[in-house]
Amino acid sequence: MYSDQQATRGQAVYKQQCAACHGEALRGAQGPPLTTDDFIRNWNKQPLSELVDKIKNTMPANAPGKLTRQQAADIVAYMLQVGQFPGGRAELGADEASLKEITWPAGVVAERRESAPSFAAGAVLSALGNLAQVSAEFSSRART
Repeated sequence: MYSDQQATRGQAVYKQQCAACHGEALRGAQGPPLTTDDFIRNWNKQPLSELVDKIKNTMPANAPGKLTRQQAADIVAYMLQVGQFPGGRAELGADEASLKEITWPAGVVAERRESAPSFAAGAVLSALGNLAQVSAEFSSRART
């Protein structure tokens, strides 16, 4: 999904280009927060390509279009890391085709957790990701 190195690059770009408006911890300041349930609900049904495009084309607010597509993908990787979605070995690709196949994973989990019925023992089952994400994680664990 994303690598720790990619999230680290994203953090550096975020601190330089985004933190003044969205806060050091992505919790919002002049701009909206980027890790809240409301944010996730707004993005969880859209492919990550939409979020990367929005960041690339409209951010930072004082210089829209300044960021490259790779920088925008790196920022999304950082957002996923802050949202505590586990990373992996592969980087989140910046190409449109691969990003269109991935939805906001933390949003899927949060949405299912909110709408899932409780079972007799009180447990609630949540999705771990889409089929491609789960397969990739399973494959990476099998290799180690």
